[in-house]
Amino acid sequence: MLTPRKKTFADYWFLTKNASEASRQAGYSVNTAGQSGSRLLKDKYVKEYLAELDAKEQEKISSIRE
Repeated sequence: MLTPRKKTFADYWFLTKNASEASRQAGYSVNTAGQSGSRLLKDKYVKEYLAELDAKEQEKISSIRE
C-alpha cells in the first residue's frame, strides 16, 4: 500500500533524485535517512507510483514537442 508518507518520499525523490533528502523530507529519521531511502526505492508501491509520475512527465514532454 502506498501510504501518505511513502507518497511524500516518492514526490520528493522525483524532484531531487536524492533518496536521503527525500527520506528526511518525508519525515523519516535523519539518522537512518540513507537506509530508509534505499529501502523505499525498492518498495513495490513506491516503484509503481514513481513509474506513474515518470509516465506523466513523459506525456508532458511529448505534448510540448508536438
